[in-house]
Amino acid sequence: MNREDVSSEFREQVKLRAYDDKFIDRREERDILQIAIGMGMTLESARMSLAAICESSGYILESAVTESLCQVLKRAVERDGGVNPKSFAEAAELGRGLLQTVKGPIAVKRMVCTLIDDNGFPVSKGLFSNWYRSTKRELGLA
Repeated sequence: MNREDVSSEFREQVKLRAYDDKFIDRREERDILQIAIGMGMTLESARMSLAAICESSGYILESAVTESLCQVLKRAVERDGGVNPKSFAEAAELGRGLLQTVKGPIAVKRMVCTLIDDNGFPVSKGLFSNWYRSTKRELGLA
């Protein structure tokens, strides 16, 4: 395949995965990147092409959303020493904005909790209660 054919095929693979919901989750992203590598693209060029195609087509890339949410959580930890209810709500609000109609508010909050746990972000505790444990319980994660 020549370069134009590879580019065209790659674009079609992305459109195929995002066709129904305009969203590419991590599993779909991995599949797309594996196809691109199989077509002779490097991993970095495939990632850059995927991001460019998603941006120009209005598709939402889950890895880009999680990157943005992690940045908000990291700033909260640097600023406040841990994630507090306000910074949690800020991250959840950003997630709802970025994910638009793809995921509901509960799914976005679950995503934020997963990011906090997976990245080991410290969580501030209240004097009389643990807001984070309560939040996770409400979301069915604890």
